[in-house]
Amino acid sequence: MDFLGATAVAVDWELAERVWTRAGLAFAQYARRRRKHGPRTIPRRLVADFVVGSHVLEVGALITGDADFFRRNFPDLHVIAV
Repeated sequence: MDFLGATAVAVDWELAERVWTRAGLAFAQYARRRRKHGPRTIPRRLVADFVVGSHVLEVGALITGDADFFRRNFPDLHVIAV
């Protein structure tokens, strides 16, 4: 908590239902794309990755080292690649 206060990082502890719904739908789409590559190709991403992308759509932009993933799964997301 000290770090968050010192760095002015805001935390949204309560996510809206639409965030969870959008994350679930994006994950389902991702899993379908993976399965098209063969029956043994299981999803390799965590649902949490999709919750992050979905939440960022609500609040602004995302700074990430994994820009390709977020751009592919959340095309409307403002992504800043590092």
